[in-house]
Amino acid sequence: MDFKNLGLNYYEDKALNVIIRERISIKKLSKTSNIPPGKVYSVIKSLQNKELISVSDTRPKYVYVDNSSKIIERLIKEKQSKDERKYKELLQESALISRSKIEHNTLIDIGYTQEDNVRIQSRVFEEAEHEVCQLFNNNHRPSTNRKSKTLWEEQIIDAIKRGVVFRCVYPENMELPSSLKKLSNRLFSVRRKNIQHYRIDIVDNKNVLIKFTYEDPLIFGGVIYIKDTKLAVNLRRIFDDIWSKAR
Repeated sequence: MDFKNLGLNYYEDKALNVIIRERISIKKLSKTSNIPPGKVYSVIKSLQNKELISVSDTRPKYVYVDNSSKIIERLIKEKQSKDERKYKELLQESALISRSKIEHNTLIDIGYTQEDNVRIQSRVFEEAEHEVCQLFNNNHRPSTNRKSKTLWEEQIIDAIKRGVVFRCVYPENMELPSSLKKLSNRLFSVRRKNIQHYRIDIVDNKNVLIKFTYEDPLIFGGVIYIKDTKLAVNLRRIFDDIWSKAR
């Protein structure tokens, strides 16, 4: 197993790959893992400080791992936590750089106008690979702004041709556009429920679009597209609950 991918250095990786499989003396560990005798004690000390191994009180001393699965699981969780922190830091740096350069940010995309709305909503359909979950609140009006909505309907059809599956919750008395009525229920599933939430799309359980709509469709509050797995998973949990209660 390559423990270097989980944050250990070259010699720690070599030592732990041996220790995790057997209780072994320090002398034998040095030979088995090809760690120089002058180096092996500092490696053991480092692994012990990280609470990955134990050292016996006997003479000669033996090194061992009490529970290998727990150690591996802990290393994986620590690596995931570090990667997540790095991702968030990069996300923040990207936002700062984009703001300073006044350029379009692909990780957090905020729109203020109807033109922004068209562009950002299109990202949902263009970037989707597997599934899009859509929540339409009671302010949704498919009959208004037909130019942009016709474009999105075409993009939905194109996405379905690529194999993307749509699950949509629409208001109870809202009629679907004719182009969407023709789509297969297996690929474009619709349920009905009146909701007051923000207008939300969840893309592949990793990206989220949120629209701030109003009862007057001509008054546009804004739209935000965020690439954030945790947010997507949280909102997907809410969507699945609404989906289970919709008819």
